[in-house]
Amino acid sequence: MKELFKGLKPEPLAPGLLLRGSYQTPKFYANFWSGRYINVGCSGVNRMSSYTIERKGGQILVHIENEDDTVTLTYRPDLALVGPGPLAIHGFVPGGSTTVTTPGEAHQVTTTTQVEMNRTDVMSAGQQQNATQTGAQTYSVPQTTTSTEYTPPTTTSAPVYIPKTVRCMAGTITPEPALKPSNAPKEESTGLQKLFEDALGGEEVFVPNGLRMAGTYYGSSGANIEFLEDKAIVGCHVTRDENPYTVALRNGEVMVNVEGAGAPLAFKLNLDGTLVGNGASIPIYGQKIVGKNQQGDPVYAASSDTCAYGTLLAAERKFNDNCRTSR
Repeated sequence: MKELFKGLKPEPLAPGLLLRGSYQTPKFYANFWSGRYINVGCSGVNRMSSYTIERKGGQILVHIENEDDTVTLTYRPDLALVGPGPLAIHGFVPGGSTTVTTPGEAHQVTTTTQVEMNRTDVMSAGQQQNATQTGAQTYSVPQTTTSTEYTPPTTTSAPVYIPKTVRCMAGTITPEPALKPSNAPKEESTGLQKLFEDALGGEEVFVPNGLRMAGTYYGSSGANIEFLEDKAIVGCHVTRDENPYTVALRNGEVMVNVEGAGAPLAFKLNLDGTLVGNGASIPIYGQKIVGKNQQGDPVYAASSDTCAYGTLLAAERKFNDNCRTSR
């Protein structure tokens, strides 16, 4: 399992569509977590996997890696996923535990202490070179002793997971309600759930169910938008403003709407990965970095600017008039 997670550590996300939500049926489940990673399973057989999104014929197809037996789900405008019916999940189940014992170890410890001695004893012991006079007839002499210490053996137990394949039915699946993070103490996870959470990490934030965006997109006039899973950071030259956003599938088109950025910003996500807005000049009211404090953290001040949000290209592509690329 450690080797499995090693290959699924979060990496910088390529621009484009993501999917979030916990899709559950009595047996089949697909939990889309941070990034493009997913916990998919059936009847207790779990698989930590990855997925890709394909737009084809006005549909959005979600392809889940499942060894040589890819699972494909179709995304619907109402946020539901439609499965192929019968499918096989190649995952893992708990298989007991393994015990590892580290043997005990003996090692020598050297200790130096200061001993008070009179002048006669110092001369008799031949310690004149090491002695430090502390009084008229007294001296402090270092004495070194060596002893053997023993570290007892330790025994640790770790769960073992074994591969297993199980067949399932996956029809129409709707996501569980997306819950906002609670300030209450969270019960510590165990088993596979804990392994998944440790592998993914990340701060707990509220992310709506359904389609989301990743990546930074740049326009030709200083306009840019950085999409995170929970918010969009709208930029205009040096001004930045954080806003919620939605992604919807309408009549086969993917529409991205950013709220509260001076005025709503509406875009169509083209098949070539470009975001296309109406090109209107929009005032952005936010903040800009004006320096750093003593701890090296940025210091912000209120800022505003106006940019036109027309065609935006992903950061990995270059705009014709030398628009900035990835920072």
